[in-house]
Amino acid sequence: MSHRGRELAVTHFNHVEQQVALATTTAGLIVAADALIIAVYLTVVRDLQIFAKLAGSLTGIVFAIGGALFIVGLLFALAAAFPNIRAGWFQMDVDNLFFFGTIARLPFSDYSRHFIAHDRAQTLDMELLSQVWAKSRWLVRMFRFLQVAIGCTVAGTILTVVIGTIVVLPTRG
Repeated sequence: MSHRGRELAVTHFNHVEQQVALATTTAGLIVAADALIIAVYLTVVRDLQIFAKLAGSLTGIVFAIGGALFIVGLLFALAAAFPNIRAGWFQMDVDNLFFFGTIARLPFSDYSRHFIAHDRAQTLDMELLSQVWAKSRWLVRMFRFLQVAIGCTVAGTILTVVIGTIVVLPTRG
């Protein structure tokens, strides 16, 4: 690999790492927001006896769907935040010297021996590119999970606020 190609590979690696940090932070914020919203939702349901008042009605069903959307959003945000470490369908097994999972599995003597061997064979660049590629594939999945989580949270909020404003709050006064 040329010197310029190596610089660009390292730049890509750093960019992907920044995107991982962004996605993980976003997922954490959505998890916290959804947990708070679900707590408020459950308190409103209990205190105002929403389902007793709206039992079997279309508005009761829509309000329940809003609550279900909060839970689905929470689950997708949790899936996005889940670390990519060999976990069933989340698995994207890429064993290379830039993947922390590989490094952690090896004793230091093996890790250093492999690193030096790849350096001598001039294959470290391919190891780096492999890690950029694998992490980028995982990031696409993370961001899709986040899009669904945000969409569910927004839709749930709209449904529950509209039902709450139109039906529940006027009957409370």
